[in-house]
Amino acid sequence: MCGTKVAWIPAVTPASFASTIRSEVGTSDIRPHRGIAGVFAALLPAWRLPRVRTMFYRLAGFDIGPKVTMFGRLEIRGPGKNWHQRLHIGQGSTLTTDIKIVLDGSCFIGENVCISPNVVIHTGTHAIGGPERRCSPDAYGKDVHIGDGAWICMNAVILPGVRVGKGVVVGAGSVVASDVPDNCFVAGNPALIKKSLPVAKPV
Repeated sequence: MCGTKVAWIPAVTPASFASTIRSEVGTSDIRPHRGIAGVFAALLPAWRLPRVRTMFYRLAGFDIGPKVTMFGRLEIRGPGKNWHQRLHIGQGSTLTTDIKIVLDGSCFIGENVCISPNVVIHTGTHAIGGPERRCSPDAYGKDVHIGDGAWICMNAVILPGVRVGKGVVVGAGSVVASDVPDNCFVAGNPALIKKSLPVAKPV
């Protein structure tokens, strides 16, 4: 050990620890009650007790209409103290398992919407910077709207700022990068209109 230089490690104090946490977390809300929903929802078995799971999310402050069923834990993230207020789910909607929603902006899910497993809804994006850093470090929100009666099939991705019309079906694995008009079926990457869907109820 003789002659070996030892790097100096600064002492960690409560003040320096708090300062580090603030610099890392920034404006994100780390208050524990926002995580209660996820904790209790994770304890429930998937596809079981969907109304109970929904109740936990309501108690955590999310805007969820009546008769909404949630069959699995949602992975929901967002910056700021009141990020949970950016999610709105209309009555009668069904959310299945392993759904991810990022709430830099607001996400409006209409009534009687069905969201299948592994769907990603992203409301945050970045400006394009110069060649030294194309992704500007400051994210900003672009709201997403999903119309009444829509069905978002499994593994689909809804990108920031998109408006999905009423009665739309988004095919499995599709990437929705632009607005979709009412009552049509879209699929692909990027998602394109494949056919119109009937407006009248099937007999």
